[in-house]
Amino acid sequence: MKKRANAVTAEVRGEVSMEKYTARRTSPTRDEIAQRAFTFYELRGCQDGYDVEDWVRAEKELARH
Repeated sequence: MKKRANAVTAEVRGEVSMEKYTARRTSPTRDEIAQRAFTFYELRGCQDGYDVEDWVRAEKELARH
């Protein structure tokens, strides 16, 4: 049960789905970063003015995976 809960948590965080894109590379592509940054923009209700913060957050998050 705990293993399944961890898998669900990983999926919600985007950890599982990003593995197929970043496997065997040391850094994410610009497209991957842009897609993730846009997700942050959407989650914030499409509020403008945070593009740099979203980009940096996306880079850091994807680099960890």
